[in-house]
Amino acid sequence: VFFFFKQKTAYEISLGLVGSEMCIRDSIRLHNGKTVNIEVNTDMTVQSIYDFVSKTAPVKGKFTLMASGFPPKAITDMKQTVAGAGLSSSTLIQKLSQCRHFNQPIYSSS
Repeated sequence: VFFFFKQKTAYEISLGLVGSEMCIRDSIRLHNGKTVNIEVNTDMTVQSIYDFVSKTAPVKGKFTLMASGFPPKAITDMKQTVAGAGLSSSTLIQKLSQCRHFNQPIYSSS
């Protein structure tokens, strides 16, 4: 299942978004196996994408956004812009934290 979000939505997920009209399409592989395609402005922050993923595929605890490649690279600077992080037209991966108890679910039921 693919979800396509129009440019207006890309503006809405980042409250502080002002500036460039340059948009790119990124693909995000979620922890539940689904893939979401989004259009984002190149001057959006990585944090706005992280927040979007948090709402789209909630988990208990934390996760890391990874840039696909070999090997996949953790994205750690949430204040960087999409362009500054080199995420133009790339695939991102929602990687769950390895620290959990075996009997606890890793995803949220909401």
